[in-house]
This record gives sequence, C-alpha cells and structure tokens, in this order.
Amino acid sequence: MFRSIIFSLFFLIIILPSNLFGNEVFNEANELYKNELYTEANSAYKNIITNENTFSSAIYFNLASSSAMLGNNGEAVLWYERALRISPFDKDINRAIEFLTNEKSNYPLFVFLNYLFVLIFITLFTFSVVFFILYIKSKKRKHFFMNLFLPIFTLSIIFFVSVIFIKSKVNTEYLVVIKNTNMYEGASLSNQSSISINEGVKLFILDENENWFYVKNSFGTIGWIEKLSARRI
Repeated sequence: MFRSIIFSLFFLIIILPSNLFGNEVFNEANELYKNELYTEANSAYKNIITNENTFSSAIYFNLASSSAMLGNNGEAVLWYERALRISPFDKDINRAIEFLTNEKSNYPLFVFLNYLFVLIFITLFTFSVVFFILYIKSKKRKHFFMNLFLPIFTLSIIFFVSVIFIKSKVNTEYLVVIKNTNMYEGASLSNQSSISINEGVKLFILDENENWFYVKNSFGTIGWIEKLSARRI
C-alpha cells in the first residue's frame, strides 16, 4: 500500500507533465499506468525505447516506476540510474533511488563537483596567463607578477588534476543487480561464493568475460557475478 502511494506520487510529479512531449504511444503508456495496468505500461515504455530509439529521462523514470510497482526493484533501480545519467540533479529521481535502496546516489555529487572544479580551473588558469603576460611585459614589477603567477598557476594545475580524477569517477562503469545472486571467487559456479548480492545493488565493473562480470561493491569486496544477474547502467 505504501509503495503504491509513493510511486503514484512520483507519477503525478513526473509522468503527467511528460504528456507535453506529444508522443501518442507515450501518452497511452501513461494511461495504462494511471489505470494500474503496470505490466502493460511497463511493456509499452520498453517498446518506446526499443522501437522508437528514444532516450529520455522521463521515459526511463516511468519505466522504472512501473517496474517498482511490479516489485522488480532491481530493474527499477537500473532505469532510475539511467534516468539520472540524463538528469543528474532531478530530485525526484534521486528520491526514488533512495527509497528503493536506502542509499543516496553519489553520481549527482560527482557531476556537480566536476562542473565546479572545471569552472575554478578555467578561472585560475586565465588569471595565471594574465599575470604571466604582465610579468613578461613589466619592467619594474616582474617579481610582484611572478609571485602572483606561480601560486595561482599551481592551484590551477591542482584543480585540473582534480577534474581528471572526478571525471574518471563520473565515467566509471556501473551495473545494477536485477535479481539476487552470489559473488564468486572465480568466473565459474564451481568456485566458492563469498557474499550474496541483493537486487538493486550498484557495483563497479573491473573486468568481464563472456558470461561473467568482475566487480567491486561499495565496501571494496571484489569477485565475479553472472552476467545474467546484472545489467550495465
């Protein structure tokens, strides 16, 4: 009952305004959702993505919400996370993920820091270039301009390195477990399992082969999980 109220509220906030897109199939899918035909709505949203090659945070969000209403938490988190890649600062997407996983996504923070550090780097680097030019052209205040140039240029390099580091975090490959599974010490069911992984958990991809992902969880535990149990974000 509580789940129904929560995701019906998300529907009112996100799905109804999405009718402005003017997509007839999309609107029909929304009607199915409003009429609590979640299985049909879920299939309709997937058909829009597959057949019309449409990439939209609203469609991803709606698909995630219908999956959540069907009790498919892993698939719901997967599509919410995909919606977040398009609209990283959308509060409703973030609230939905937190509701299902009891954890806040770090993705919006990394995106915000990336934008902020890029802006700071550009500002500092611009000032350092100005002071260096003034140092070259100045005849009497070279020492003064050099003392300004060196620390500001150094700071700009620090922020540049920080941007590269944060960018690597933003672009890190993740996957979401769509059904409960085990993490194994090797890429085979004959290997000993180390821990169980619940659906909806997000993992870092370290490597992969034909049938297995080599992953790390948020606690630093590494191992192999079957590809059939997870999907890339």
